[in-house]
Amino acid sequence: MGIDGVKVLTFDIGGTVFDWFGTVCDEIERIGAEHDTNVDAPTFAVDWRTRMFSLLSQVRNGTLPRWNADTLHRMALDDALKRHGLEALTPLQRNELNHIWHRLRVWKGAPDSIARLRTKYTVSVLTVLSVSCAIDCSKHNKVDWDMIVSCEFLEHYKPEKQAYLSALHLLGADPDAAMMVSAHEDDLLAAANAGLRTAYIDHPRQYREPNDPNLPERPEFTVRARDFDDLARQLVG
Repeated sequence: MGIDGVKVLTFDIGGTVFDWFGTVCDEIERIGAEHDTNVDAPTFAVDWRTRMFSLLSQVRNGTLPRWNADTLHRMALDDALKRHGLEALTPLQRNELNHIWHRLRVWKGAPDSIARLRTKYTVSVLTVLSVSCAIDCSKHNKVDWDMIVSCEFLEHYKPEKQAYLSALHLLGADPDAAMMVSAHEDDLLAAANAGLRTAYIDHPRQYREPNDPNLPERPEFTVRARDFDDLARQLVG
C-alpha cells in the first residue's frame, strides 16, 4: 500500500485533525448560558473564524504586521462578541475564550492513525495556526508528530505556493515526494499547484450536518479518505 515516491505527509490541523467548529460551538454555548444570553453558537463560530482569515489576508498583503493566528483570533473575537451580544465579557474573559483554540478536540481515530502513518512516512504539521496552538492541541489530545511547521515562521502563509515549498525545504523533501493531507479543498488545490500530491479526508458532521454518504469523485486529489482509519489503510495498509 501507499503512494509511489511519497515520503513526507504534511497535515493541516484546524478542521482536519482538530474539530475547531464543534469545540468552539460548545464553548460559546457554555458562555452564553453563563451570561443568560441566547447565542447562535454555530454562526458565532463561523463569524469568528471568517473574520480571522480576513485579517490574515491583510497580513499576507502587508496591510497588517506579521501577527500570528493567536493575535488575529483575539482581534476577531472582539468583533464577534459585539455582533452576538456578548460584549459584556471582560478582557480577561475574552483572553480565556480566545485560548479555546489551544484546547481543540481531536477527530476520532486521528491519534492512532497518525501514529501508524509515522511508521512509514515523515509526518509534519503545516498550519496557519500558531506553533503554540499546534503544540497545545497536540499535547491535549496525545497526538505526536515528527515536526510542526507553522506559517508564522515562514515568509508566506497558506495557500500561497511558497508556503508549501518553504515547509518542504525545512523537511528536506521535493514536492513530488510529499503529500498534503487536508479536509479543505482550497488547501489541497493550492498544494497541488505547488507540486504536492494530495489527500482529501472527509469528516462526518463537521458542521453539525450529515455529510453526503457518497464521497464525491474528485480526480484532482490523489487520495480520498472517509476518515482517519481509511486514510491509514490506504497509505500504510
